[in-house]
Order: sequence, then C-alpha cells, then structure tokens
Amino acid sequence: LAGESASVDGTVKKLWRLNDGALVESVAIPMEKGHSTFCLSTQTGCSMRCTFCATGKLGPGRNLSAGEIVAQALMMTGGGRAGWTAGPGEDNPAAPNLVFMGMGEPFLNYENLAAALRVLNHNDLMQVGARRITVSTVGLPEGILRFSRDFPQMKLAVSLHAAHERLRRQLMPGAGKVPLESLIEACAEAHRITNKRITFEYLVIPGINDHDEDIAALAALSRRVLCKFNLIPLNPVPGLPYRAPRHEELNRFQEALLKASLCAVTLRKSHGRDIEGACGQLAAGGLELA
Repeated sequence: LAGESASVDGTVKKLWRLNDGALVESVAIPMEKGHSTFCLSTQTGCSMRCTFCATGKLGPGRNLSAGEIVAQALMMTGGGRAGWTAGPGEDNPAAPNLVFMGMGEPFLNYENLAAALRVLNHNDLMQVGARRITVSTVGLPEGILRFSRDFPQMKLAVSLHAAHERLRRQLMPGAGKVPLESLIEACAEAHRITNKRITFEYLVIPGINDHDEDIAALAALSRRVLCKFNLIPLNPVPGLPYRAPRHEELNRFQEALLKASLCAVTLRKSHGRDIEGACGQLAAGGLELA
C-alpha cells in the first residue's frame, strides 16, 4: 500500500505500488446493508485517451497480471477473505460486488482479466457470485463477444457516452475508431448469447452530449438493442475543459430519455469525488506516497 484517502461519504481510495514500482488505484465503496463495492483496475494507465478521464491522461501504462488484479480485491479486505466464503455452490451474501471500472480498458488485457475472474468466481477460491461481477468496456466488439461467451452470467457495461459517430470520436479517440454500427451489432449479439440486457453507461457532459438530438439518438438505439441506460454525472478532472452537471440538468436529461426510450434509465450516484476516487478520476496519483 503506497497511499490511502478516505472520503466524507465513506469511500476509500487505495494506491498500490507494484513489484516493478508501477502504481495503480482501486476504490472501496460502502453500499446499503453492509455491502461493499470494489472498483478494480486492469492496467496502470489507458491507451483509449478518453478526453474526460484522468486515467487517459496517463497514457497506456502496462497490463496488470491476473495475480495483481486478484490481489486488489484481497487487499481491499485487509489481505484475506474472512467473511467471504460460503458453502460449495452457494452465493455468498457477504461477498463484495466487483466492478472493473478502474484504471485501464479491461478487454485490452483480456487473458489476465479472464484468469482473475475465474479465481474470484470459483467455488473453491474467492466465491464471488457471477452476478456480483461487472466488467465495463469502452466498446471493443471482439472483447464484448468473447466475454459474453466466456462469462455469460457476469454483467457487461458498455461506456457509450455519445450516440453520434462524430461526437464519440471526439470524446473517445481510441474507442471512436470502432464504428458505432459495429459496436451496436456486437451488443445485440451479446444479448442473444447471454439473454441479458446491455447496460449502456452514459457520462452526462453539460452542453456537449445532453442535447435533444442526443436523446433522440439514444432512444433510437434502445429500439435496436434490449438495454438500459446508466447515467453518470461527469466528475471534474483538473486540466480538462468540462464541468459537472447541475441536479436540474441531470434530472431533465433523465426524464426526457426515459420518456423517449421507454426503457430503464438509472442515475449513478458519485462516490469519492472529494478524494478524486469517482468515475473518471483515477490517475494513480494525488495521494501522499508512503
């Protein structure tokens, strides 16, 4: 452990120094009924270069090994799995939720990610139920289909953030190289494989992607893929030219999208914003190093 910060809302961000000196962050978020959600990283940086993300400013970094990925979850509980384990084949209600939404693009480190997921989910090892695990991707079709076939019970979240080709390329230069049509086709196929609806994550950036035409494009997409939208208020990152949406802006966008799409539209509550531990703020820095 190289550093730690605690938020007023109970969120804890940890900075890990790996054996080669590389740094990576993960976050523990307290939830209702004593549950915790661990936000885990798969890379020490990110090559996707999303313009709203602190990790993207770091550049590619390197892939984490399967052991380094699993170690994050273990160390978030103090170095052991006491209280996690259940009987063979049982879903453990005390196990944390694991979301791979930290530093890096998980599907660019697929082999190590998959090995870690098998350890975390295995009945004789970490025993985290498949439905407690979510992997988030910027939208790489090959990874989406492979993950859907390999782990059909786990949850997939696709970071969309724009429903227009030009805007998506502008906001997400790396992900924007994949045509939206190819991404939507992969998501539709993933639904056919898993019979689960796709979660589209949508970062609300005031004045950028929250116009009426954006709502109409998202509604049209929802008629092609069984999905739900998870809206994320932009979390400010120093040096980036975006601001957080006001409550009334978020509510207007959510209500308009709900009415237009007729599918579920949820709003993610930001945790750990005051310690730069919220979505898009992880950058393996900003902490006092040990």
